[in-house]
Amino acid sequence: MGKKINNNIKGDFLWRGLGGHFDSITQILNEFIDNSISNLKSNKHLSIKQIQITIKEFKENICITIEDTGTGFENIDSAFTLGSQEHQDSTMNEHGFGFKHALATANPENNNWIILTRTVEQFNDGVYTKITSPYKIENFECEECVDVKEQWSGSFQNGTLFEFYCSKELFSTVVDGVRGRHGFHSHITHLVEDLGFTYSEIIKDGNANIRLIAVNKEGKEVYNDTIASVDPEINNLIHAGSGKEAVALDGDFVTIEYMFSDAKKHSTAKKYYQKSMSTSGVEIRINGRLIMYNLFKEIWGIEKHNCYNYLLIKLNLISDNKEHLPTTRTSKNGIRKGDKKLEALYEWIRKKMGSKPPRQSNKDGDGQDELTLFEQLEELKNKQIPEPKIISLEQQVFSAIGWGIRIDLWQNVNNNLTIYEGKKFKTTPQDVYQLKMYWDGCILDNIQPNEGIVIASQHPESVKKLIDQVNTMNDLNGKKYNFKLKTWRDEGINFPPAGYIEV
Repeated sequence: MGKKINNNIKGDFLWRGLGGHFDSITQILNEFIDNSISNLKSNKHLSIKQIQITIKEFKENICITIEDTGTGFENIDSAFTLGSQEHQDSTMNEHGFGFKHALATANPENNNWIILTRTVEQFNDGVYTKITSPYKIENFECEECVDVKEQWSGSFQNGTLFEFYCSKELFSTVVDGVRGRHGFHSHITHLVEDLGFTYSEIIKDGNANIRLIAVNKEGKEVYNDTIASVDPEINNLIHAGSGKEAVALDGDFVTIEYMFSDAKKHSTAKKYYQKSMSTSGVEIRINGRLIMYNLFKEIWGIEKHNCYNYLLIKLNLISDNKEHLPTTRTSKNGIRKGDKKLEALYEWIRKKMGSKPPRQSNKDGDGQDELTLFEQLEELKNKQIPEPKIISLEQQVFSAIGWGIRIDLWQNVNNNLTIYEGKKFKTTPQDVYQLKMYWDGCILDNIQPNEGIVIASQHPESVKKLIDQVNTMNDLNGKKYNFKLKTWRDEGINFPPAGYIEV
């Protein structure tokens, strides 16, 4: 006889488990904005399509309000049921978790949020619906309020308003990875750019007008403006150019709007379109909303290098049928790995662009760049050195801590490891420290290098002295560093060409 399993869901544990799916406050805000945009897009009769975000700084925390001019919650039960996909307005309501797990991340204590919603019918009747923390699985109730004496605190006559408080530490995630000191105004500036980048196509199409108001802890309004789209600045179109095409992804057709371009460094943006290794590559949107960007190795299977920084490919997948689209992660900050439609999209990109993107020359007159020189060196060593050996330009270190830094050249012959750091022309002390970082990364990955080589056309005296000094030091395993200086010609590479003078 079987024994009954007591698997009743405990609301407080569930709430804490819902949180933690987002990397930044921007991604949290995106969930609320997605809901609003979805509602505004699907109700074409709405004459005003406005989203307003108000951010107020207090001494201990941040208050954030997101409100819209939409139709309000027409089905409260469905809106607050985890995973419910009933009454979805558009493909932006893909998972049924949306604002619930965004609230759980922003307010893990489940004690400081409020939602007001009002349909047109409720407005005409002078009432609205109020839902307050805590979220519950059982005995969860909303309150129908009579709108007297301006109890409705929204800026618009109908729609939905979300308000929650979050920690300043969570709000500061908007500047993660951005150098420098950041105050409240800087946080707002970067948030504005994030939103303009994420929703650029939707903003341009007129499907939503997003306004942000920010007030600092002194009560001063530091920002009050409509979010503008953040768009790339390009030199010219390349390869497939730009256009629109119906494409079958694992048998289901979607429309792909595409642009293959040689990008410029953006003249005003701080975080995006910087013609850098962290902002170039492929950008994927679904119905205008950014899902993934900075893709490169995922598509071509090769490591990024600054000779590919010029490349910017923008794709927008359009379909009203979510079954035809790749499946996004629950937090919508990526597409699920192993998705067949995503793999089909990658194959479509490779057919348009080629099995390997062309490198962009550094245009200094000799037709060579560092990667080309290392590729020549890799080819030469593979010809000259007998097996067993591993000669690679793709080897990464610091894998043990989840970092992944690519070494310029990895040479492992009979378990004797030599690692390379290179420069095209003249080295600097920084190159020696770069090699030292590679060496330390190997040791953290439980690999002991035998030799480290700094290779370039020439080495100044400052570099030679630093090499001698570093070679007196012990590495993390207590062994001496073993660094050497070589030129390209020492390694059999005819560079620089005879008579070539560096300008």
